[in-house]
Amino acid sequence: MENKWKDMSSEILGVQPMMINSALVCAAERKRYYWMNWNVEQPNDKGILLKDIVFESSDVPEKYYYTKYPLVIHKGDVKVKATIELNGHRQAKEVYGLNHKCNTLLCDGNGGNLVKKIYQDGRCRKLMPIEYERLQTLPDNYTAKGKMGDKEVNISDSRRYSAIGNGWTVDVIAHLFKSLFEALESDENAEIIEQPKLFETDKEEVKEMEETKLNTDMIQWDELDDLIGKPVFDKDNDEWRILKGYQRMGNDYSLTFTDSNGDFEDVDLNCTNLFLNEEFAYQK
Repeated sequence: MENKWKDMSSEILGVQPMMINSALVCAAERKRYYWMNWNVEQPNDKGILLKDIVFESSDVPEKYYYTKYPLVIHKGDVKVKATIELNGHRQAKEVYGLNHKCNTLLCDGNGGNLVKKIYQDGRCRKLMPIEYERLQTLPDNYTAKGKMGDKEVNISDSRRYSAIGNGWTVDVIAHLFKSLFEALESDENAEIIEQPKLFETDKEEVKEMEETKLNTDMIQWDELDDLIGKPVFDKDNDEWRILKGYQRMGNDYSLTFTDSNGDFEDVDLNCTNLFLNEEFAYQK
């Protein structure tokens, strides 16, 4: 990031950034600025190297290996253990030794020759998408599947490389939020407000809703604005859901919930079957 953009961000946010290198928690360099208004220490160095996250060469499909390009091997235990003679910029030609870390993951040109390479058991190969996930401390195969409508689909390697390279290093973000909650817990004046979790509204929460809501009848349309982001009981589906929004076209209404993937569900104007009280929903 150029200093002018860093300075502009700092001026707008009113705090100075902290530089954290993801290399402290994974096997890839990734220096990024983070703006926080609470105290954060640098993450502990986990000492993770490429050799700690790669598959054994015998478990790697042949399609990830380079066979037709000349390879220049460099002496010693060095970060760039080899240079592969293919068309492209310098980093595309770098082949990393397993006792080191690789350079920053980018969207990497949707795969191809821009994918980071390693020298393993005398051969040069690309890192696999699952190894890219490990470099961003994602769960294995986190990006392997997707959804197209209601259908589960496989995600191509190129799309996975791109998505992972454009993402966050999970363990860095977890470290930031851990320090945030520690700061809030140590501050007597701090208040942590938690949004109700889908399907996890317990009896105490239901009781509180009953005590604070005078009208326990079926939810009316003029109440919807006040209920967005809150749990409501959907009698049709027999479950608690978080109301996300609604839309109206003439006299027709439709609702969307946080578990609806953005889809709107048509409902009867005169009978929403949404309640603030699960017990009342089943009263005759």
